[in-house]
Amino acid sequence: MADQKPSKQLENDIKKKSDKDSLDEQILDQIQKSEMPKETKKEIMAYLEMYSGPIPLPDILEGYQKLYPNAAKEIINNGVEESRHRRRLEVARQKRRGWLAWTSLIVVSIVTILCICISAFLVMQRHSVAGSIFGGIGVFTLFGGVVGNIDDLTKNDDLTNSSDHHNN
Repeated sequence: MADQKPSKQLENDIKKKSDKDSLDEQILDQIQKSEMPKETKKEIMAYLEMYSGPIPLPDILEGYQKLYPNAAKEIINNGVEESRHRRRLEVARQKRRGWLAWTSLIVVSIVTILCICISAFLVMQRHSVAGSIFGGIGVFTLFGGVVGNIDDLTKNDDLTNSSDHHNN
């Protein structure tokens, strides 16, 4: 029976939080849909307490602490570790993007130089049409490689496809 009490208490706390979140959403909707002056809406919104993040508000932490000793410390440590983990992922992603950019730049440069050399050789051998084609291929390879990479390397997403990002 004693084991069920904390579980029941936790269940009730979760339900209260869920009800509170639903109530908060209802209040926000009512304020936004109301016909009160804009300034009044701003004042009311300034007083509303909003929360989002890995570490709960102090009163919620206190509730967890009552249910389980050291819960607050563990929750805070978890939030700190989550932040460190996200930073490590971001650093790794940026390094990977840097290596991909350099690799792409080197490959595009090699293909461009190769096409221009073939173009020059063909023009000197009196094959001006084929030489022009290879020269054009070299220019378009350089242009396409640079322009194609600009969007991929500058978008600010978390390893998601840009089409996936725009659909959400």
